[in-house]
Amino acid sequence: MRKLKKVRSAYLIVTAMLMLAFCTMQVKAEEIYQLQQVTTNEDKVIAYIKGNEKPEQIDYQIATTPCDSVTYGTISDMGETIHTIILMDNSLSISEDNKSKAIEFLRQYIEFKDEKEEISIATFGEDIQFLQRKSTDKDALLSAIDSIEFNNQDTYLTDILFNLLDEIKEDSTYTRFLVISDGVDNKPIGITKEELLDKLKENLHPVYTLGHIYKENQTELENMFALSRITHGQEFLLDDMNDITELTSQLMSDNNLICIEAEVPEPLRDGSTRNSLFTIHTDDGEYDVTAQVTMPFSIQITEEPEPVVEDKSEETATEVIEEEILQEEEPIEEEPIIEEPETVQNVHSNMFKIVAVLVIVAAGISLCIILKKKDKKAEKEGQKRTKTISKTTPLVPLQVPLSDQVPLYDQRPVSGEERDQEGTVLLDGRYLLVLRDQKSPDKIFKYPLDTKVIVGRNVDKVNIAIDYSKTISGQHCEFSVRNNRFFIKDLQSVNHTYLNDVMIHTETELLSGNKVRIGEVELCVEFIPI
Repeated sequence: MRKLKKVRSAYLIVTAMLMLAFCTMQVKAEEIYQLQQVTTNEDKVIAYIKGNEKPEQIDYQIATTPCDSVTYGTISDMGETIHTIILMDNSLSISEDNKSKAIEFLRQYIEFKDEKEEISIATFGEDIQFLQRKSTDKDALLSAIDSIEFNNQDTYLTDILFNLLDEIKEDSTYTRFLVISDGVDNKPIGITKEELLDKLKENLHPVYTLGHIYKENQTELENMFALSRITHGQEFLLDDMNDITELTSQLMSDNNLICIEAEVPEPLRDGSTRNSLFTIHTDDGEYDVTAQVTMPFSIQITEEPEPVVEDKSEETATEVIEEEILQEEEPIEEEPIIEEPETVQNVHSNMFKIVAVLVIVAAGISLCIILKKKDKKAEKEGQKRTKTISKTTPLVPLQVPLSDQVPLYDQRPVSGEERDQEGTVLLDGRYLLVLRDQKSPDKIFKYPLDTKVIVGRNVDKVNIAIDYSKTISGQHCEFSVRNNRFFIKDLQSVNHTYLNDVMIHTETELLSGNKVRIGEVELCVEFIPI
């Protein structure tokens, strides 16, 4: 009985030790390697992992499929860049002392940043205002920092950060946030902090937070610092900071992140979300880092085999030869020629010539009469058709996309009654909206304007997708037509919409030939009757 108790005690001790060792290994793995961001491009998965030990080898596996082509190194070694988005709460909640600390820190950070690092600087309250976008110019960035003005306003970080995550969703560059604020607060009707946390879990981007105390803002600060803990960023309190170089060095350490690029096998490029496993081999052992990764999407086009045309030329040639042989074999019976007297033959020949001439003359006269009658009838019917067409518009379906030969203006003459005071052509029917990139004239976008057309970068949610500039929002602006008048409105885009270099705030009327700027893309607008 005593033996049995001793065995049980030993078993429990060994089990406890194994569990403790396993937990220690797990903690060690999490401390050594942390996934900072994972994204995709056309055919690769790109992961950024923070680690304290140099890996000897890295393997990547999608579900049960291993990837053969895996390369890795530091961000600098791989030729990648870092994009830091600085969000400065410029409300009056910050004290003068903390304001000086924050400005001094930003200036110091910009002075010592890596030459390739891109920095965006924005102030925010209820809305966001970018002072610089993806700039590497230190002088321009320092000038933007010095130009920050502080105003009496409410600040809502949840909406700002949520929208920015959508904007950088398809960016494969390592992108992180640095937020300077007194905490997280959300609009009464807006994005909640829970929705923002879910968004950050889906689209992992490190958030570094620099908070400061203002009245009773302990809960708001805790909510903001939670953003850093969830995204593997770091949090700092301005009030307790005596040495701002600590935060600078922490941000600069991201240059040593491990960048892993793995080519996705073609059958898996289907846009689905799959479990992924990064196995990092070191001298001390192996460490696993897992992630949910949305696969790149590529359309696979399979070429159909060309139809095989049977060559029947030989068969045809054979049939022709056989026909000729048969014809040669058949005897030709010659009819007997009855010779008439010479005088009778001459009479018959003359009569035949006279009759033939009379028939040709009569046929010519009859043909002229018929053609003349048809011309008069066609002229009358043509006049009727012209009147009918001028009153009604033919309902012909528009085939999109159109060829580049579509005229960019209405070529028919327009009377004064058909124009309004602004000079817009008033026609009953449909219009074709044509947008031409002023800097790249070869980029032309066309879409039928029946009621409204949405323009933006999100291919799935717009009618005209302009996806080659990341300064354009997912749904940026909307064109519409009512009573033959054309309007444009901004859809709460980040970089706003400009009509003839003037920012629009409400729905605004525009004319064919006007210039519209969305983000950094300037477009010439045409409305073509169809």
